[in-house]
Amino acid sequence: MMIMKKMMFFLSMLYTVGLLAQQQSIVVEVSPDNVLMQNEFEISFTIENAEIRSFEAPAFKEFDLLAGPMTSSMMQIINGQTSSKQTYTYILAPKNPGKYYIEPAFANLKDGTVLETQPIEINVKSNPEGIKQERKQRNGGFNDFFSTPIKPKATQPAKPERKTYKL
Repeated sequence: MMIMKKMMFFLSMLYTVGLLAQQQSIVVEVSPDNVLMQNEFEISFTIENAEIRSFEAPAFKEFDLLAGPMTSSMMQIINGQTSSKQTYTYILAPKNPGKYYIEPAFANLKDGTVLETQPIEINVKSNPEGIKQERKQRNGGFNDFFSTPIKPKATQPAKPERKTYKL
């Protein structure tokens, strides 16, 4: 039992030291940043190589919150180098056409550091034709790989080429 506690302490220290060696950052991604009315968009905040105490999302004043926060975490150790990511994703819909700014988000870290994003500009245009926009998937297609069967392209049998010559 004591050996197990020492091992867990050692691993947690190794994890912390590895995280401190990496650059801490917060990245915000929007898909798309030009939105038509009656459509939705995705905004993700990714905190890299940091131990988070709390995350403060911006107030999405000019948008309806459809889903979120959806969270995902990733940690990897490659050749002794530790890296981690924690992502908070929201699905939003605009209330009115116009140019808006999503306020900064804040990540309060366990070491007392605060990471902050820049305001993000979102352009919302009217949509009298009711055009539907598709959001880009941020997961690199991982879910699609497992949920969508890969179908081979149907090929047409080659038709013999017919040539006509006039003499």
